[in-house]
Amino acid sequence: MSAPIPFGIVGNAWRAEFYLRIAQLCPDQFTVTGITARDETRRAALEQQWGIPAYPDAETMLRHTSPAFVVTSVP
Repeated sequence: MSAPIPFGIVGNAWRAEFYLRIAQLCPDQFTVTGITARDETRRAALEQQWGIPAYPDAETMLRHTSPAFVVTSVP
């Protein structure tokens, strides 16, 4: 079996949580490398709840991670 596909998430509302749940339900297929949230308190909450690193913006996330693709979950 191949390694899970790493991906990042830009945004942190209900749509982002949909993708987080997919990764959680399919750990052999997907892994989340990071998520973005502008608010520092929200980033801390995401890190604690989901166990993934949270970044203030996409540029910072991409400097620190190597996702195969990025899901845009913002309006």
